[in-house]
Amino acid sequence: MTELKPCPFCGSEAELIVGRHTPTGNEYTPRCTNKSCPGRVTKKWLDRQQAVDAWNRRAESCKQS
Repeated sequence: MTELKPCPFCGSEAELIVGRHTPTGNEYTPRCTNKSCPGRVTKKWLDRQQAVDAWNRRAESCKQS
């Protein structure tokens, strides 16, 4: 399993929230643990690895700016 990179906006630790079970599986939402961070929440994913990969790509793209 791939680890979540720190938040690209504030550098805080990220976490993966596992939401309710849908007809096609669980929902996964990567987010920043800093409640005052403006970039805290992203969208929900139905695949755990896709959620992690999307968060980590987001972190890389913010650092390139």
